[in-house]
Amino acid sequence: MVRPGVWKLTVTVGRFADGSQRRVHTTVHAASEIEATRALAQFVTEVRDSSLPQSKVERDITVDEAVERFLTEHLQGERGREQSTIEDYRGVHAKWFSPAIGGRRLRDVATAATTQASPTASSVM
Repeated sequence: MVRPGVWKLTVTVGRFADGSQRRVHTTVHAASEIEATRALAQFVTEVRDSSLPQSKVERDITVDEAVERFLTEHLQGERGREQSTIEDYRGVHAKWFSPAIGGRRLRDVATAATTQASPTASSVM
C-alpha cells in the first residue's frame, strides 16, 4: 500500500535479453487488501495475455519515436502510403501532440494526456 486506498502492483514476467528481470507496474485504488488482491490477479492476467517489448529500448520508446516508426515502417513500408500522406501525418503530430507529449515514454502516456495535449486534434484527423 502506497497510502490508504492506493496500492502499487508489480508483476515479474521473465527477463530481458540482457538478463535483467522484466517487471511491470501499475497503481490501483482499492478500499481493502482483498480488493487490491483481486486487482493484482486481474493485472497478472492482463500482463500475461499482452505482448511485451523484447528489449528495454523498445520498452522505453518515446511517443515521437513510436509515431515515426509507425509512419515509416507501417504506413509507408507495409501499407504503401504516399510520401505526401506520411508528411501530412507527421505535420499533424508535430503540431498537436509532439510539443506536449512527444518526449514522454509511450508506456507512461495515458489517453487523457493525449486529449489534454490537443482536445481539438481529433477534428483534424
